[in-house]
Amino acid sequence: MKRLIAIFLVFFVCSAIGYSDFSGAGSDSKIENDAPVRCVSSVKYIDAKDFFSDRKGLDASVEAVSLKFEVTDRLTLRTDGSELSFDGTVYAVLGDGYYDGKMLVGRITPSENYAVPLFRVIWNEETKQGDVFFLLENVSTGNVTAVKGELNRDAFQRLMADAYNNLRGLEALLSTERARDIVTKCLQPAGHFMSQENQQNNRNSSQVFTSTQSSTGVATTDALLGDLNSDLCSGSGTSNVPYLTHMMLSQTGWKYYKTSLFFYVLDGEAVTNTERNVCLTVCTISDYENELDGTYAGYFQVCYSLLLSYDTSTHVATLLYANGGFRLEEAECSYELIGGTGYFRKETRSHFLQGAGKMYKALIGFNNWVSLGEQIWSAMQPNSGDDTDVYDIGDEAAQMMLFDDKLVTCVGNRTKNGLFVKTYLQIPNTKLGVIGEYDPAKVYSGRRLVYKFKAISSIS
Repeated sequence: MKRLIAIFLVFFVCSAIGYSDFSGAGSDSKIENDAPVRCVSSVKYIDAKDFFSDRKGLDASVEAVSLKFEVTDRLTLRTDGSELSFDGTVYAVLGDGYYDGKMLVGRITPSENYAVPLFRVIWNEETKQGDVFFLLENVSTGNVTAVKGELNRDAFQRLMADAYNNLRGLEALLSTERARDIVTKCLQPAGHFMSQENQQNNRNSSQVFTSTQSSTGVATTDALLGDLNSDLCSGSGTSNVPYLTHMMLSQTGWKYYKTSLFFYVLDGEAVTNTERNVCLTVCTISDYENELDGTYAGYFQVCYSLLLSYDTSTHVATLLYANGGFRLEEAECSYELIGGTGYFRKETRSHFLQGAGKMYKALIGFNNWVSLGEQIWSAMQPNSGDDTDVYDIGDEAAQMMLFDDKLVTCVGNRTKNGLFVKTYLQIPNTKLGVIGEYDPAKVYSGRRLVYKFKAISSIS
């Protein structure tokens, strides 16, 4: 059975203007079997917007009297004369990253008047304590209080053991992938605020981004992206990034940057005014001709797939989840001959995908596949099988007869996107591509590789 959390906070507020949520002297009531925690600070903001910009509009500094912690079945905030209770569960962050065994997050159910949009504890190797950080939101006023504390080693180890067991239980109940999606959404407060104003002013990104959308990201180079991935995945799990990478990782919301050789998709979510959680996928693009075989080949392939934390003040990136980038779903890759009399007579599908089920059948078109592909796709389904990667379209005479005097000028490939059967790209080396064999005796004015996808974010 999963273990839930209870944290007892007893403190008072020192403020020139007062503090309606927590006021007066703190109680010193004893909690049996509790672990003492030193409360470092507690600061109240007008709303989430002020918290993310670190504008202390209420100028309310808080002096903590005591902070007590216990593993049980409730998260309880005690104040002078009142008590707030929440249901909550803690989960370990385990993603082959820097924070494995060092970070846990809480999934807290809001009460009628209050919410806890963020709760986490991170082991601090320098102080040999767990750094507690959580946000308390007053749903009526929108006020947000940020609380920091320190948890001793024994209490942290007990809590981490429960968080680890809870994660494994969630994975057994659902799946490793779905459990990770739940935990990663607990890594930042966006999406967990309850007051209407905070929801409007601090909405997290849409969970889905399509490659046809316009959201230009900061320019970078494949060398800089490679250095970042090497530091995070092959080195210490942290990286002191140069200025151009800093500009890229400081972005919030969806960003998409592409060149002829690679592209990146990024979703940045604010945790505090200086901290970002960044989901990043980098893909290489290949487009080449083999004159000996009379073929054109093109594909895009996941090169790096990361979920990381970035501090915009120190320029330090820290790996949260290796292979934690986006799922690229509803992906399509096609090759088109433009103008003239050129046509394709054979298609070979090239793919290495994740998910369940086989690929859809070969995609062919007689014009720009973006506009006509779906119509042609439906018409051609009976002519190819799911269990073959080679589709012999036929020579000119056969195509003219089969397709009412039209020739196939476009060949493509797509991922499966059924309700229960789906394929996608996410981990490094997953790819989607197509090879088209053309008639070298025919002429055409140009050719182009076209690809598209939907990126599914785990943090939005």
